[in-house]
Amino acid sequence: LERVVRSAGESYPSMHPNGELYFESFDAYKTNLYYYYDLFRLDPRGPWDRKRLTHGLRARYPDISPDGHRISYVRNDTSTQSLWIADLDDIEGTQELLVDSERFEQVYTPRFSPDGSQVAYSAWRKGGYRDIHVIDLATRQVTAVTHDRAMDTGPAWSPDGEKLYFSSDRTG
Repeated sequence: LERVVRSAGESYPSMHPNGELYFESFDAYKTNLYYYYDLFRLDPRGPWDRKRLTHGLRARYPDISPDGHRISYVRNDTSTQSLWIADLDDIEGTQELLVDSERFEQVYTPRFSPDGSQVAYSAWRKGGYRDIHVIDLATRQVTAVTHDRAMDTGPAWSPDGEKLYFSSDRTG
């Protein structure tokens, strides 16, 4: 299974409660004319065919909500990465912009909280800051968890949702 996902892209797969894997892959779009990252699904129980979920969205870093109904992901539009959310059964038809980034700003690795009410993510902002933010999905209120010169990446929630872990170079 690791070989199948790794050969499909450099994604950090997200697991659905039913065991399916969701991941990004660099793949052809419009009869091999363009190559973009898009979202795919793979059922490890077989068959080993990946199913394409988006077409030319330049979508990366998928994460599945704990209830298995929503997906958060990052879209790259003109060198700017923004945070999006959609219903898993119709990503392109229900996609909604969660966090709009300014030109050249980048969002990475969104992760749903265990109760599905929030999404934590890493964001590179103008001025060279790479910090952790959390968006409340009900209010759309964004909270900066960190704001300093350290490079803070890869947020991960504790199982009870009380703590948010992340990688940082703040200690050198």
